Amino acid sequence: ISKMESLPDGEANVYTSAKDINLVVKIDKESTPKHYEIDSPAMKGTIDLQHISSLKPVAGDLRRISKVDISQHIGTSTMNIVMSLDYQAVGEYFVPKHVTFDIPGAYSLAMDFSGCSASKEMK
Repeated sequence: ISKMESLPDGEANVYTSAKDINLVVKIDKESTPKHYEIDSPAMKGTIDLQHISSLKPVAGDLRRISKVDISQHIGTSTMNIVMSLDYQAVGEYFVPKHVTFDIPGAYSLAMDFSGCSASKEMK
């Protein structure tokens, strides 16, 4: 992290870079990433995240990503991708139930997950 910038609405921009790649991440008041801007000689792009809160929130519970909007620019080409997620409870975890991957004007792929299981790995 090379710089943090507080914004008037309580959000913040976090700046970082590596080699020729610059990244700015906008975080909300709860320090959750919501917008990424990537700038490099090969590509420019943005990623916007939308989150949902747990249906039954408990201490330490995390919000889940419900939608991802990606815009990627390489030269004169632009690709936009939208991914939407719904969740299901599997024991004490929430895992994707329905995922839609859409490239507007090109194609859309919808996936449904059922019979899922989740376990905690002890180390």
